[in-house]
Amino acid sequence: MENINKEGFEINVDNINVEEIMNMIRKNIKEKGYKEHESINNFNFISENKGVNEIQEDFETLHHLWNINLEREIKSKNKLFTFIKKIIRKLSRWYIKPIIEDQIIFNSIVVRTNSYLKSKLKETKEQLSNNTKEMKKILNEIKNEIKIVENRLLDSEKNLKNVEDDLKNIEKEKIEISEELLKYESYSQCGEDKIIDFILSYLGENKGLSYLDIGCNNYKKLNNTYNLYKKGIRGVLVDANPVFIEDIRKYRPEDTVLNCGIGLKNSQEMKFYVLNPEADGLSSFNLESIKEAQKQNPYIKIEKEIKVPVHSLDHIYKEYFATVPTIVSMDVEGIELDILKSSDFEKYRPLIFIIETIEYSPRISLTNKEQNIIDFMKEKDYVEYAFTGVNSIFVDKRRI
Repeated sequence: MENINKEGFEINVDNINVEEIMNMIRKNIKEKGYKEHESINNFNFISENKGVNEIQEDFETLHHLWNINLEREIKSKNKLFTFIKKIIRKLSRWYIKPIIEDQIIFNSIVVRTNSYLKSKLKETKEQLSNNTKEMKKILNEIKNEIKIVENRLLDSEKNLKNVEDDLKNIEKEKIEISEELLKYESYSQCGEDKIIDFILSYLGENKGLSYLDIGCNNYKKLNNTYNLYKKGIRGVLVDANPVFIEDIRKYRPEDTVLNCGIGLKNSQEMKFYVLNPEADGLSSFNLESIKEAQKQNPYIKIEKEIKVPVHSLDHIYKEYFATVPTIVSMDVEGIELDILKSSDFEKYRPLIFIIETIEYSPRISLTNKEQNIIDFMKEKDYVEYAFTGVNSIFVDKRRI
């Protein structure tokens, strides 16, 4: 029988009695004044908010300690404790070893898993770092693009303001040009109204002006007195054709409008020949002049005959003017000379006459001018100031 004598007590190795050994150990500890147990550092398994560096340290510790060594050297200043520990380890090996082996397997799995996670964490960190760099790059590019767009917007705003200013200037110039053009806008057939403007301005005639428009036809188109009406001058409009009267009264309400004819003397009624719309400006009391026009233009047709009251020129002067009108425009399709001869030029002397002095022609012609009208006006001390190809403009020589 082999006995071991350690620290004052014997142990029979061949017949180990654990209870007996433990009692002996307790007795020995008590006799020597030792405490019954040594202080053991306990692991704290409570989850803590650890930083990245501390987690890294835990990974390193786990990596080094995963393989548990059953034969780890037992160290203690107390030889008795060292001996006891060795005995206990030897006695409990059969039980502890399988558990330790399982723990080693578990630890190895944990270490591998942690190593894998560590690797993935590193990859993720690198990817995150790369993504962060890429995002910063993209953000910088976006900021640069935004800055470029902002600069372009500023430039666009400046350009838009310049365009707006240009448009305002263009609109201003347009208004100025329109106003300037209005000075030269003519409603007459051949600019007769602009010639009248010049004569009145040249002679200084700007007060008490009036007009008599015989055969005015349209209130505006090819009209010798509409320009005067726009300037505030008023007068008397005469036309035998009832087709035009309604529009004339509507658009020139401040003028006196007479639906009658002008003849050699006052009479109750005369026959008036209304032509088709294509030749409405040629409607007349003079059937012979219409027939002559039809020879040159077969499209001219008499649509109807109507009875129209007729007054002499002097009657119109007397009844509708306080003083003689400044301007007389006359278009009576062939009977101009007869009407002029019926008037008393010593009593009634308008400053200006506008008289159609050509016979009807579908083409422009300067060879069919009514010289007898010009000669008559000359006898009455009127000078032919201008000829427009259709109308002659006469000015009272006594007032020049």
